Amino acid sequence: MHSGQTQLFRDKILDRMVSKRIAGLKDAPPSPLIGPAPEYPKQLLKAKLKGEVELSLHVTRTGVVVDPVVERATDPAFGEAALAAVRMWRFLPRMKGGQPVETTVSVPFAFEPQADPGKN
Repeated sequence: MHSGQTQLFRDKILDRMVSKRIAGLKDAPPSPLIGPAPEYPKQLLKAKLKGEVELSLHVTRTGVVVDPVVERATDPAFGEAALAAVRMWRFLPRMKGGQPVETTVSVPFAFEPQADPGKN
C-alpha cells in the first residue's frame, strides 16, 4: 500500500481484504495476513548475535493487533524490533462457527545476523 494514504484509508482496505479471505470459513486459527518482518537491530550488528523473541498479542475480530507484549527475548533490542514490526501486522482473525472472534496468540521470532555482502 502507498505511504501517502491515510491510516483510515489503509484500514478500510485491509478490513475488506480480511472479510474476503474469511468468507465461508467455519473454524480456523488466526494467521498473519500482511506485515513486515522485524529488522535486525542495528546496535547488535557488530556483535552478530542470534536472537529469539516470543510475543503475546491480542487479535481483534477484524485482525488488528492490539497490546503486543514481549514474553521472552534473548536481548531487549530483539524484543523492540519484533514489537515494532508486529504493530504493523494484520491477521486473519480466529474463526469459530463461521464468526470471527477475538483471541490472544503467541508469536515466535528468530533473528539471524546477515552475512556481510562484501565478504565471501
